[in-house]
Amino acid sequence: MSKNRNYRLNKRQHDPNSTPVRPMKQLREQVEAQDKAMATIANLAATSDPDWKSACLQILELAKSQQQILNAMLKMLETDTGVDEEKEEPSAEEKERNRSLVGLPESTKEKRSDRIKEDYQAVEDLLDEVGTDCVPTSVYRLPGRTDDPTRPRLLKIVLSTSYQQRDVLKNARNLRDSQRFKRTIIRASMTKEERQLDYDLRQAAKKLREKGNQFVIIRNFQLYVNRVLFDHVSLKPKNQ
Repeated sequence: MSKNRNYRLNKRQHDPNSTPVRPMKQLREQVEAQDKAMATIANLAATSDPDWKSACLQILELAKSQQQILNAMLKMLETDTGVDEEKEEPSAEEKERNRSLVGLPESTKEKRSDRIKEDYQAVEDLLDEVGTDCVPTSVYRLPGRTDDPTRPRLLKIVLSTSYQQRDVLKNARNLRDSQRFKRTIIRASMTKEERQLDYDLRQAAKKLREKGNQFVIIRNFQLYVNRVLFDHVSLKPKNQ
């Protein structure tokens, strides 16, 4: 495989915004179709007609040679790309979530149009404070909480790329110096299961702090106390 070919494959493999190449799936389908054709030819070769049998055997040998080539190509692609063809491509919802942020409460103005304007302005002001050139592609309110309908709903900020999402999160520490947003916490958009786990982890962290523990942090959906990994249910170190 040429150097340029390797470069293109590696570039697609590491680019989070690229569409995965799926040559192995087509090859597997072709191999399966070839297997069926070879089985049919083998059955025909069992006929008593010597001329027809000879022709079928010749076709079968050609098919076997092609089958070996297809298998070799499939193995080469699996080795060089490292792409898991059985893994489903991300859904549109997942792609949007990977480039979205959540954090600001919605406006409390009475008129709908005024709420929308204030929401967008708040997002622009927040991104200015963070210090990024990102421009949101859309801003909308998440569904309200059923246990507290009076609580303002969070805004979902959809950016152009997942890189922009990571860039904003990386620079979110700049909000500490902001008079307006210093108490605002922005996070990546999460699934329902991730939101529940995040809530459980935060409740566990609160209990640990109330017991006098210091340096309690949550990182990558893991709970740490003084750099020791804790179980958020038992509130004890996981290695115990």
